[in-house]
Amino acid sequence: MREVALGRWRGGRGHAVAVARLRVTAVILALVVLVLVSACARVGEATIRIDQAEDEIVRLTDEIAAAVGLEVTSASPLGPRERCELVTTGQGASNRVSLRGPIPDGVPVLERSAAILTDAGYQLVPGESEDDLFGRRDGLRITVVLDRPTGEVAIDGNTACRPLGR
Repeated sequence: MREVALGRWRGGRGHAVAVARLRVTAVILALVVLVLVSACARVGEATIRIDQAEDEIVRLTDEIAAAVGLEVTSASPLGPRERCELVTTGQGASNRVSLRGPIPDGVPVLERSAAILTDAGYQLVPGESEDDLFGRRDGLRITVVLDRPTGEVAIDGNTACRPLGR
């Protein structure tokens, strides 16, 4: 009793083992929680990123169409998609927005499009012909094509993404 009163009693060997096990369990539990929180944050971040990317694609295709005075005769909005993350390798499914219309008379469509894409930080990539313009950045791609035989301009925006967890 005297040991307890003086604060020297530590509970013996069994108590020390129990405390050690409790500490190890607490550390393992903390690591599991940390991994789960990190995984959830990654899913949320990827979803936010793809949403922002799609907003940018829509904004840029609209901006290009307005800058060249495109009379839109056909439009395909972004369709439904699975939760996915952007990929910059060019692989993966593509969420797409598309605008079509007649080539405006006397308007330098490709030059104005190139200026908008350059200002937005896109790298311009040469197309197969002089009537193609490609701008790429971080898994995003904007394509402007003058189809002279049909007299149509096509403005396409793509986000390269893959389903989460792959």
